[in-house]
Amino acid sequence: MLPGLAPPPGVTPDFVHPYSLQKYNVITLTVCMTIHVSLHGQVDSVHVAVDRQLAYNHLQLGLVAIAALNFPLRANGDGVHQWNVPLSHLIRWAQYANALEILLCVVTLFTRASIILLYERIFAPNRISRLYIITQLMFYINIGTTSVFMFIFIFQCVPRSKIWDPTKPGHCLDIFAIYKTSGIFSVGIDSVLFILPQYSIWNLQMSWKQRAKASAAFAMAVLAPVASTFRLVTGIRKGKNPDMTYATFPIGLWSAAELTTGIVCSCFPAFRAFTRVAVPKIASKLSSIRSSTASTKPTPSSATSSRGPKPNDPGNRSDRSYHELGSISYHDYLPNRPSMMTAEQVLADGGIWKSMMVESEEEFAGMERKGRVKARGG
Repeated sequence: MLPGLAPPPGVTPDFVHPYSLQKYNVITLTVCMTIHVSLHGQVDSVHVAVDRQLAYNHLQLGLVAIAALNFPLRANGDGVHQWNVPLSHLIRWAQYANALEILLCVVTLFTRASIILLYERIFAPNRISRLYIITQLMFYINIGTTSVFMFIFIFQCVPRSKIWDPTKPGHCLDIFAIYKTSGIFSVGIDSVLFILPQYSIWNLQMSWKQRAKASAAFAMAVLAPVASTFRLVTGIRKGKNPDMTYATFPIGLWSAAELTTGIVCSCFPAFRAFTRVAVPKIASKLSSIRSSTASTKPTPSSATSSRGPKPNDPGNRSDRSYHELGSISYHDYLPNRPSMMTAEQVLADGGIWKSMMVESEEEFAGMERKGRVKARGG
């Protein structure tokens, strides 16, 4: 059985029990998928409606596909020194690795696009503002650069089959140079996506406390440029290492971390809504359990002092009907209201959520009369 790469002097290829970095892949994917499942539950629970924001379900399918590709990669030597990988396995590994590179570009493109559209919705309601121009510019830069790198990964070798079969005649681009260039663009775009909301928030006409809370809500976005920076540094350190199955492995881990961070950022609107819907339900359930275990025959006084939310209590959020803005005819409430919601109104007093979903028809009508939401077509 031929090895995929000539071993260093004094090293004998081990095809049976080779040293592998796969334990780190298991840890990384477990953390990423746990976060993904948690976000999926939050988004489905609150039915977030954001005009022009890309559907979260499309992102989750991409992340699941990326996780699924790791199984054939692992079976064909991913994270193992290339001299411990049979040549036949190396060809299949290169095919799956190239498919993963292309898929990462697609999911990254849509993830960043969803974040940019979210920022536009919150911080740039006026389409002639400077922030709106910046978000539009970032939107098209993201599409352009990511599409270019996806094209490069597809046609990095001529003929294309030389990507996984280096014995064929032809020529290829330097894959590590592609990784470095892609990493530089990723660091730049992710950094702008972190700075943009922070700059916008601290220039709003709000109290310092309100700005600090809003800034903290978007602070998690800093993890994206951190992950992309580590990916870039890893690509630079590996240089032109011919041990591809081993050298490119950590680059893939940082790519997964960067992508997961992006999906977290794209789900910002669901966080507050989830707590407003789920926390009262959990508190009510715990209160019911405590009441039932405290006494099998509760007295009238104990019944009136129960901490659980009453069925008709306005504070009981769980019994309200939720309406997505996209499914409501705004003109049914106030047909002649031309008001425009500002970024300050969106962020103030939980407005991040109220700008995207309201809890009842009465509350929506009250917000409309106060000019806190914009009538469609107004």
